Amino acid sequence: MEVRKTSQQELEKAMELLNKVFDNNITFNNFKQINQKGDAFKVTLRVKDSKNSGARRGYTGRRMINACYHVHGYFFEILFMLNENIQIKSLNNYIQKDNIWGFDKNIGSLHNPLYLSDACNCDIDKFETNYINLLKTIQK
Repeated sequence: MEVRKTSQQELEKAMELLNKVFDNNITFNNFKQINQKGDAFKVTLRVKDSKNSGARRGYTGRRMINACYHVHGYFFEILFMLNENIQIKSLNNYIQKDNIWGFDKNIGSLHNPLYLSDACNCDIDKFETNYINLLKTIQK
């Protein structure tokens, strides 16, 4: 993904907060500054352990180190919470505060569709509870 109008510190803070939701299992796979000004980055998210929270599954069901749809969605929410002017481009889509969860894409085939939101074993109720608890601690 490409993230603009932010800083390395903001991205690292977002990762710190994201790990409170996903049991400290998320990290940056790639992290590269892409302009001279230092406010634009190319980053990818991955899991530390594909058997734990936030891991994506491939269309064959195989566990992958790629971060799942839910990890990305919560990461985007946290980024917008930290900086409402941030610009995010992911999967050739511009992510905005009102369409964070609207980038669900078919990664399977026409005969065997598999959407990103279904390509993981996330306990979404647990993560939603963790996220709500995170928001409560931030707002105090």
